[in-house]
Amino acid sequence: MTAEVLRLGDVRMSDFSTEIGVGEKITLGAQSAVARNGRVLSRSEFLDTSAAPAAERFTVWRNLLQLTCGPSHVQRSGDEFRHGTMLRSSLGDMQVALVDADPHSFGRTPGQVEQCRNPTMYVCYVCGGSAHVAQDGRDDIVGPGQLFSFDSTRPYKLTMPERFRMVVLRFRHRMVGLTPQNTHPLTARAWSGAADVGAFLSQAMVTLSRHITELSATSAPPLASSFVSLISTLFAERLRESTMDPVVVRQALVMRIKAYATEHLDDPALYSETLAQRHGISLRYLQLLFAEQGTSPARWIRHERLARCYADLLSPQYDHLTVAVIGERWGLPGASHFSRLFRDRYGKTPSEFRKTR
Repeated sequence: MTAEVLRLGDVRMSDFSTEIGVGEKITLGAQSAVARNGRVLSRSEFLDTSAAPAAERFTVWRNLLQLTCGPSHVQRSGDEFRHGTMLRSSLGDMQVALVDADPHSFGRTPGQVEQCRNPTMYVCYVCGGSAHVAQDGRDDIVGPGQLFSFDSTRPYKLTMPERFRMVVLRFRHRMVGLTPQNTHPLTARAWSGAADVGAFLSQAMVTLSRHITELSATSAPPLASSFVSLISTLFAERLRESTMDPVVVRQALVMRIKAYATEHLDDPALYSETLAQRHGISLRYLQLLFAEQGTSPARWIRHERLARCYADLLSPQYDHLTVAVIGERWGLPGASHFSRLFRDRYGKTPSEFRKTR
């Protein structure tokens, strides 16, 4: 993997070994919890098959993918598999990986879908090489500079016919306002990474892959929020373009609204009324859109704000902030008001939660 993509030399790394499941061991580089100037970093892992004997490297890679992604079918292309590396980390509830490997295929059969216990979606950006993606009765060829998506809750297959580099984001459906039932129009399609929202997302993914080992633990959640907004906006645009089904069109509109709201959760003036005005619809129609998803705009905004506060209170990185400041950070001013909402949601006041975490 080129130094341009992986900048590991300036980060203190510690080597250890982990069992892969069939007797082999693979060397992992795990970023030190405390790096330069005492700054606490987000944990990342560098996985490299070169530690295994040449004849066993594909087996190691296959088991690595299955451990990372769950039940899956991995098949080599050709007689030799010499190279496979993965740099992976987490941005809150979102996982990110930079993958560089020799040709192979990767997918999930109907039987493996039934074994899946962690349904997620993937968005991938191809940096080099190409990928043939097939799902939901469609297939497409994705080349360098393009994006694509697939859903782990239905059978799929990715075929990489040559050595490739790819940035991969993995996340739960609910993070972008979707369910497995309404992602069909989004899968197995090549999207430009050089125009519109795709350009913003692709550049953000490349930048993330280059600096993944430098991220502090405090910067991960805000970055995840930014990626969720970009992905939600991209999905909403693609849904709108792919169908005239009124149900899908409404879902796309809700995704755009949620993406905007997510970016403005810290604004205490973000209300249902402002959301409706911002998107040129009536308050009643906004309420109907959210009612189709079993909630209301006000309840959704409140829950999203409280979830951010919960994450801040859970992290020692924010222990220097008072409860009131954490509430204000996410658009919930007033310590007593914030404490009451938090207790109603989580069963404890923010102060009680901090003491018992």
